[in-house]
Amino acid sequence: MYTLLLAINVATALVMVIVILLQQGRGAEMGSSFGAGARGSLVGVAGSANLLSRLTSVLALVFFATALALGVVAPTPEGAGDSVLDLLAEEEAREQQESVLEPAASEVPVPAEAPADEE
Repeated sequence: MYTLLLAINVATALVMVIVILLQQGRGAEMGSSFGAGARGSLVGVAGSANLLSRLTSVLALVFFATALALGVVAPTPEGAGDSVLDLLAEEEAREQQESVLEPAASEVPVPAEAPADEE
């Protein structure tokens, strides 16, 4: 599922880049005098602009939907979902448990020295 969504996302992004580059810019009047306006004769100038802008909108919608789905479906490594606060709380709990199990060095009773046998 993840691989299929990733393939759709990448293909949509590539097609969207191509469609955006095919669109006429606002200052296209100068370019049309050099033959760039011949593209509009197939569908009509207004028709191609309308078609390309609608296609761009649909492709953008598909791209965002697949990106959102990839974020939900993406495999996460173990422990990656933990927040920093959760990790700090676990560390504190581990330290408290260790301090209960092992008394501090100052609390360890020191055995009294036995008197030396003197002869």
